[in-house]
Amino acid sequence: MGLSNRNRIETRQLLQSQTFDLLIIGGGLTGASIALDAATRGISTALLEMNDFGSGTSARLCMLTSEQENDDYKTWKQLEIEKAVIAENFSTLYRPIDGLHVKYKGDLDIKDFNIVKKGFLFPFKRRHGNNPSQLLRRKEVLQLETQLTPAKLEGGLLYKNGLIDRSTMTVELIKKADQLGAKMMNYSKVTHFIFDENDSITGVEVEDQITGDLSFIYARQMINATGQPIDQIKGVKQSFQKVTPLQNVNKQSQILINHPPLTKHVLSFNDNDSEAFLTVIPLGSQFLITATEEVKQPIDFEQTLKVEKLEQFLRAYNRIIPGQDLTVEQISDVKVAYERKYQYKDDLTDLVLFSKSGLITVLGTSITSYRLYASEIVDVVAKGLKKELNILYSESDTKIISINKAPKKLMEDLYQSSETMLISDQKLAEIIVSYGDQAADVLSYVNQSDPYIKRYQIDRLLCVELLYCIENAAIYTPLDFFIRRSRLTYDRTDLINQSSGILNLLADQLAWTEEERSYFERELRIWLHDLNR
Repeated sequence: MGLSNRNRIETRQLLQSQTFDLLIIGGGLTGASIALDAATRGISTALLEMNDFGSGTSARLCMLTSEQENDDYKTWKQLEIEKAVIAENFSTLYRPIDGLHVKYKGDLDIKDFNIVKKGFLFPFKRRHGNNPSQLLRRKEVLQLETQLTPAKLEGGLLYKNGLIDRSTMTVELIKKADQLGAKMMNYSKVTHFIFDENDSITGVEVEDQITGDLSFIYARQMINATGQPIDQIKGVKQSFQKVTPLQNVNKQSQILINHPPLTKHVLSFNDNDSEAFLTVIPLGSQFLITATEEVKQPIDFEQTLKVEKLEQFLRAYNRIIPGQDLTVEQISDVKVAYERKYQYKDDLTDLVLFSKSGLITVLGTSITSYRLYASEIVDVVAKGLKKELNILYSESDTKIISINKAPKKLMEDLYQSSETMLISDQKLAEIIVSYGDQAADVLSYVNQSDPYIKRYQIDRLLCVELLYCIENAAIYTPLDFFIRRSRLTYDRTDLINQSSGILNLLADQLAWTEEERSYFERELRIWLHDLNR
């Protein structure tokens, strides 16, 4: 069986049956990418996540853009290559978009901004990127976006970019690492660290958030990839060997607004009041505001935003796009993350914090540099293991790993067999576009779905996708599926009508208790209601 919560007892036994080379705490994009990189090098790897994979700060829709704050051309060039690699490897998750950066009087000069000039103007100035940017005059900007405030508008910059679902991308990395031998478990909370006689961490006590069972897992090296500093993790008493805080850190806030967007493009601009770089991403009946702020002093990694800060970002938006008068009551979700800016010339030891107990703490990084960052983190781990175990040290190149691409031959074969599957060409195309090289695996559940369709009275494709994700993507709750796993489009009214059947299928397959069944039903109905707000 694949990556599934139906075999948690077996997985837990496997996790306790050996001492791993590396144990990663945190199943977001950072932890998942480190796990994949380590698994490609033959490092025995385990990963634990307290909630669902990709449910924390990785649960964000991101622009696939280079770090705007990089000062050197070589780093920018590396990240441009990474953008192409990610767009290819995750082609089914990648959506090309047109972005528009606007500049108003009083903002940083478009010829010399510190915030966007390296990420956006390098392609324009050097003609190097695959998607060069175009400087626009005031009149041209207003022709593209008629809702913008015309007063004090000076010009803009039109650029090509793309959006990618960071949460689904994380799950794909988890699945690939699992295929390469890494052991993964979600809903597994680390409650204590285990120390040897030298006060070095050798293992962790883990509580299964589903069953309440305790287990003990041991590893030679351990990484904290939770996004939290070491002194906020229960059980670690030792101080840092290196007390200097990590440099080059950004605070990223994502604010989801329950209101139809007024702009057609992804819109970005600088807000001098908050000293933030803001991006507005249209999402159908909602839109997302992402604010990037440079961290200039030691912080406590606060995961919430004060109301005053939220109001400041909304004022910045209302200044650029008037007429909506957004308020905090229209905000449906807020996520905060801290990311380390990648630079090619960084010392490896500057990427991590080491405790005297041996725990390695890492922050996340931008989605564009996640692969480079993970590779350098695993370099630190691999070199340490080389000394301890005399293993062969090798750098990684996960670029050669096909993660989620759709081969043309596969698509042709699937279309030829569509009639026997009782699936329309339109729906088949949606599956192929959404799942890429996994489409055949998903469609292998078509025949298996027949008895479930009748028993639970749910749609064929919904049943197929549910069964696939139960056995291959470690879902446990309905929202695991609908928020972070499902890739097909379902009508809200249909989901409401089928909700009892959906819950019954999941309850039977995952052996929910009556209490879980009741809780997940309430959770699902609240989510369905909020979809229509």
